[in-house]
Amino acid sequence: MHESFETVAVVFPDTSRFYENLAEEAEKAISTAKEVVHEVIRVLDSLTAILKKKKANPFESVSLEAGEPNLESPGQSISAAIDAVNEIIDKHESITGNLTTEIRNAYRALEQGYVLEAVPCFDELEELAADAETTLGQVKDKPSEIKANIASLEREIREHRRPAEELNRELRAYLGRDELKFDIKETGYALSRSGQPASDLSEGERTAIAFLYFLKTLEDKDFDVSKGVVLIDDPVSSLDANALFSAFGYMKVRTKDCHQLFILTHNFSFGSSPNGVGRLS
Repeated sequence: MHESFETVAVVFPDTSRFYENLAEEAEKAISTAKEVVHEVIRVLDSLTAILKKKKANPFESVSLEAGEPNLESPGQSISAAIDAVNEIIDKHESITGNLTTEIRNAYRALEQGYVLEAVPCFDELEELAADAETTLGQVKDKPSEIKANIASLEREIREHRRPAEELNRELRAYLGRDELKFDIKETGYALSRSGQPASDLSEGERTAIAFLYFLKTLEDKDFDVSKGVVLIDDPVSSLDANALFSAFGYMKVRTKDCHQLFILTHNFSFGSSPNGVGRLS
């Protein structure tokens, strides 16, 4: 019984077992090799049939007829086809042997891809960070400036409120009544009478307010009363006897540390008060 060479055909590896980047190349090489092997088997089968025919008729001349396979160097074609397949197998084994390196290279390629994708976003964030740094540099001193302004305003308010409170207290004691009052208004004061804006002040009230305010200015931090010269011109004009006494007491307390004090007055009683000040008339 005739046995075909197909039963001893070359077994090729499954292309699905190759790495993805080699699968297509392996499939082409194996397909070509299978065609060459099939052709060689066909040639061998034809030769086997001719030999058997010769064996049956040893004295009969046998020749290849037209259409028979070409037998010129069939081994060279199959050798090249098998070598091509083996070359791809070697590539596969090389990748397997250097799998760690390949994985590292793949990681590096992925990292580079991610970096390239992130570069525009990084540039944008870097620009925003630079703008934020610039803005921060422009405003970083603002809190201290604001705190200094707040402290200055609070100090001014305290310094502004305290003289008003002292003037009200002294005016109340000076006049013996409390309907007149200094109220703080913006950077100055407003004078009210019984809660309403004061108007039509008497001559004595005007003199009292002016006199008390003048005595208060002697406490100004820009004026050194111990080295200063103070001149008071008729501080008791239009004052009654009680107010005259109060005026003298306030003046004496406020001017006791003056380096020099001059008082001009037309009031004989005030000018002759035993305060150690000479009377000028």
